[in-house]
Amino acid sequence: MRTRHLPYERVSGQPLDTYSAGGHAGVSLRCGHLGPGALAATRDSSRKVRRVRQALTLLLICTANFMNVLDVTVVSVALPDMGATLGASLSELQWVVNAYTLPLGTLLMSAATLSGSVGRLRLFRWGIALFTAGSLACALAPSVDVLDWNRFIQGVGGAIFLGVGVPMISDRYPTGPARARAIGIYGAVSGAAIALGPLIGGGLVLLAGWRAIFWVNVPVGLAVWLGSRWVPEAGADLGAATAGAAARKVDWPGTALCVAMTGALTFALLQGNTWGWASPAIVSLLVGSVALFGAFCVVERRAASPMVDVGILTEPTYAGSVMVGFIIQAALIGPMAFLSLYAQNIYRLTPAQTGLCFLPFSASALIVAATCGGAVRRRGARASLLGIVLGGVVGSCLLMLLRGSSTWLVLIPGLVLAGAATGATGTIVNQLAVSSADEDTAGMTSGFSASARQLGIVMGVAVVGVSYERVIRRVMTASLEISALGRASDQEHLISLVASGQGLRALDGWPTAMPAGMHSHLASLVRSATDAGLTVSLGAGAVAMLAVAIYLALTVPGRRAKAEDPHMFAL
Repeated sequence: MRTRHLPYERVSGQPLDTYSAGGHAGVSLRCGHLGPGALAATRDSSRKVRRVRQALTLLLICTANFMNVLDVTVVSVALPDMGATLGASLSELQWVVNAYTLPLGTLLMSAATLSGSVGRLRLFRWGIALFTAGSLACALAPSVDVLDWNRFIQGVGGAIFLGVGVPMISDRYPTGPARARAIGIYGAVSGAAIALGPLIGGGLVLLAGWRAIFWVNVPVGLAVWLGSRWVPEAGADLGAATAGAAARKVDWPGTALCVAMTGALTFALLQGNTWGWASPAIVSLLVGSVALFGAFCVVERRAASPMVDVGILTEPTYAGSVMVGFIIQAALIGPMAFLSLYAQNIYRLTPAQTGLCFLPFSASALIVAATCGGAVRRRGARASLLGIVLGGVVGSCLLMLLRGSSTWLVLIPGLVLAGAATGATGTIVNQLAVSSADEDTAGMTSGFSASARQLGIVMGVAVVGVSYERVIRRVMTASLEISALGRASDQEHLISLVASGQGLRALDGWPTAMPAGMHSHLASLVRSATDAGLTVSLGAGAVAMLAVAIYLALTVPGRRAKAEDPHMFAL
């Protein structure tokens, strides 16, 4: 079908609005000759049409974003059910999360830069189609390996539509309050998805098993794809973007190096405990990831159209917002899967009950994400970012009060603060990413910021998994209670089961009869070892967030220093 552009014009000849409709090319409708009454009616009609289309575009982008973020957090509650059904180890369950987030973190930038020449709306549709197909394949997966590969396909689709989402909003909303509200809504939806993931996941697993968390994406994805057919093209979609944006090419060498670098590092972190940290394979992966990082830096400096323009990281406020997005996702979202395992395998809660336990986190994230949109304008970037990180530090410290002998209620204060920090991150970091760019670099700045957040989840899951397993093994191996099992093979078997996240359920299926007194002593050991594993992991995240807070305090300008640069707050 050909495209006809209908530019309503003001009396001065400047366009009021442009939209596409079926018809012959080159036909235009001009309203400059109309009388005052007719012209006013035309203007009102044009504004209404524009607002409806803006709202539709925002709705579709937010729905896709909700599905994308939800698929990171919803899986955490379903992991125990997946492990039992598919016979997966802790390392394999970690890959169910990372196989999705790894392509998200490494391909987002390429999607954002490719959109300048291919068209953002077209890429959005491709991403939705791929994500939906991957979800269908995940729902039908017969093994954990097949599930992991299809999660990777899901992640590629998610990277494509997530990479173009914020630039599409910028294309359709002019600079000012309207764009600020739209981006605030987008951030609030991200916070809502993170918050509601455990609750929705628990309900779906209870009703229909773990496969339901993937089945639900299929009709939603189809609806978003069909709805996108009603969205008009704008900006880069029309092939009339600025010369700089249109001329950008995909940095394939940089993308390949980034994927290889993060993949090697993540794989080494995930398999280190299994293969041994001094094994040739792990040492090679770690050394290789460092070498690949060096090669990536060299390639990006020499590339004509780099995947990451190093110059954008010289702006302290933008660099600080990227660091905040990364560390909050790593330190607060990374441990979520392990908290879910703890709730179900130490407290023996059902998936639905586990989801309800995360309700304080969910409510806090929703409320803060929806209400903090004006924080940067009122308080400044440094105060807003410091508030997020320090809230996360206190939240992690409060979560460290977790004990298997206590009730889940002790975690409510920590969950509230962690949820608030997570919800604020989605809104404020997105705002700072867009406000730091012009139209030509909006895709790069927002894409890099989003990539950093996704890589934060990958690194968080990997690092928490390493510390969790190592601490549990160390505590159980050093204890006297474990010797009650007698044979060394039985001791190692129990330690491996507990370190894989099975908790007290490791004792339930013990193949030989166990005296009541021995069972009680071993149950106490399992609780204390699992407590120690989570406490150390959460503590490491708190220390990392505190280091970022110090960096922000020393480098990000205060509100007075930024007052002379209105662009930073012109959302």
